[in-house]
Amino acid sequence: MFNKNLISAAFFMMLFSGVSAQVNPYLKEVISNRIKTDVQLFTQYISEGQMYDVPKLTNEKYVTIESRSSDLFVNATPEPESEFHAAINPKDTNNIIICSMRNNPSNFLAPLTFPIYYTKDFGATWDLSQFDGTKAGEFILGGGDPILVFDTEGVAYLCWLTLTTDFTFTSKIALKYASSKDGGATWTTAPKPLDEGNAGNLLDILSGNISGDIKFVDKEWLAVDRSNSPYRNTIYASYLTIESQNNVVSTKITLRKKGANSAEFSNKSIVVHENDYKLVQFTSVDVDNKGIVHITFAGTPDSLNWAFYYVQSKDGGETFTPEMKITDFHLPRLSADEPVGDIIGIDEARIYPCPQLAIDKSGGIHEGTLYYVWTANGIAQKEDAGLDIYFTRSKDGGSTWETPTVINDDGLKGNHQFYPSIAVNEQGKIIVSWYDRREDIDNINTSYYMTYSLDGGNTFVPNFAVSSESADFSVIGSKNGAFGIGEYTQTLSTPHFAIPIWSDGRTNDGNIDIYLAFVPFDGASTVSNIKTVASTLSIVGPMPNPFHQSTELQLYLKSNSKVLAQLYTIDGKLMKTVVNTTLAAGTHSLQLNGLSRGEYILTIQTEKSYISKKLISK
Repeated sequence: MFNKNLISAAFFMMLFSGVSAQVNPYLKEVISNRIKTDVQLFTQYISEGQMYDVPKLTNEKYVTIESRSSDLFVNATPEPESEFHAAINPKDTNNIIICSMRNNPSNFLAPLTFPIYYTKDFGATWDLSQFDGTKAGEFILGGGDPILVFDTEGVAYLCWLTLTTDFTFTSKIALKYASSKDGGATWTTAPKPLDEGNAGNLLDILSGNISGDIKFVDKEWLAVDRSNSPYRNTIYASYLTIESQNNVVSTKITLRKKGANSAEFSNKSIVVHENDYKLVQFTSVDVDNKGIVHITFAGTPDSLNWAFYYVQSKDGGETFTPEMKITDFHLPRLSADEPVGDIIGIDEARIYPCPQLAIDKSGGIHEGTLYYVWTANGIAQKEDAGLDIYFTRSKDGGSTWETPTVINDDGLKGNHQFYPSIAVNEQGKIIVSWYDRREDIDNINTSYYMTYSLDGGNTFVPNFAVSSESADFSVIGSKNGAFGIGEYTQTLSTPHFAIPIWSDGRTNDGNIDIYLAFVPFDGASTVSNIKTVASTLSIVGPMPNPFHQSTELQLYLKSNSKVLAQLYTIDGKLMKTVVNTTLAAGTHSLQLNGLSRGEYILTIQTEKSYISKKLISK
């Protein structure tokens, strides 16, 4: 039916060198980065003429966690899960949703699914939705970039990319979206994508004979207007649009939106910048308390010199101000004067700046300040052998930006820090988290770190690890086609907690799972020492919760350990120390008596673990 040798050669050409030598390199890279299927299996499948229906993977319920720890093991799947996003419900902060990419390249019929985990008790228990972002009969070549937001009414929205083909080899890229009205348990996929494009005929692309128009969309970001402006509850999606006509490629950052009373996103794509760029990418969007839409992106006029740019809209995303340069940035692979080097565990094609924007909406003295973080090893030129986390801010609504500073405080010149995330809670506390290799002189083993600021970014507390174990990144991508962790992490926040979330390969066998930490802010502007591993410590109870003044919890230790249990008020002030001694392996009872009506946080720290649990006395 098909020329097996031609197809096989074409697929291997795409796998190892991009799509085709005749395709624009940027378009080639973007398409190839989206393909997640196993080429050999797919080639065999097609060559044997097996044209039966594509089966849908069973989304087994692997969630096993029953208690919340500061190093919570959210998922337990045999397939690696990475490149995730998360959101917290503004109407009920007990409700958190995480969507990841479950990558199984050996299952070429369904190499990629998008499992959704949700909790309605602030992480005490987690459930897995049956929704996974796939559709029966649809062959998914790849995709990614799941992004989650909640609107002001507590409705969750998920947006994600799928690259599909059919048995005529027509391939499409679609920016799909779905909504959930029950905290992430069930989802309704919109009848038509937010945006989509023709990615070309697969055989033509692979043989290098591209004809006709191609449109590709990539790397979306979402934000919701929660202000009292006329645009309240509008959802904004900014993303990259690539269009190719006769192999002449244009790249633009575009915006679409869904009004509060609209059933779907608009069909009109609005280009947010005035200038033409050789390449643009890596957009981020947020909306302030006045309803002003703020968008940032990276752009280069010549493919060599990169900078971040900023625009804003005061009319609900209809028009934007001329872009303003935030800062230049320097990064291996994007800069011609520096070779990529060997950043172990990170594919060369995924050495990204990963910029994120967050705005202070606290109503306090820093209201309206814009904060921006990214990965780089310099500003206008290379300044360090290792990657660092850079930070800048604008106090005047984006008109001017401060000189960037490095936020990681390790002082090491060669070690890598990368893929940051930023959040600002409703009190104006700034939380920044990232992957960090300061603990390994060989620059391989990687932990997850964070810091925070209580004074609008003037100062940050010393960096600290929130992951209890490092991961060997030399094996991080061995089970998902070298994709690795993906480039997204996420930090959430409440008035009293920072909630960093990350992909973790601590088993060092190629598997990747998702962890998160609940880091309490206390009155002394410090946090407890975070050293955790979910399997060594667990806690059950109280039952019920809320309780009346007194309660009992069961503490399980896998091995003998020093134990420090402390009770905090909900605003993070230490009330009393419950336990401070060495306990033997096994189960121990913790009694709490005489608690007045209110909410409390119980933290339990061992030599290797840390758990915090919310208690309610009525």
